[in-house]
Amino acid sequence: MKNRFYFDGPLAAGSVVRLSDEERHHARVLRVREGEDVEVFDGRGAVYAAGFDSADANRLGSEVPNREARGAHHLAMAGIQTEKLELVL
Repeated sequence: MKNRFYFDGPLAAGSVVRLSDEERHHARVLRVREGEDVEVFDGRGAVYAAGFDSADANRLGSEVPNREARGAHHLAMAGIQTEKLELVL
């Protein structure tokens, strides 16, 4: 599975994006190497394949299908004792 990075801005094939400080730290923690294939997404459904040139320059390739679930998630819980409810929250 490719590493994914969030970019808060418009994405277009062929453009170069600069990752935020948080995402650059994310890349450093994951030890992403130059030339590695990654994905860049905008949180609004657009996902692009990209080459990781550096944390400051990632050239976007073609748009790829979004692999995130589209449905809403619901969590159900049985009734429990009040003191244990705080642990769950």
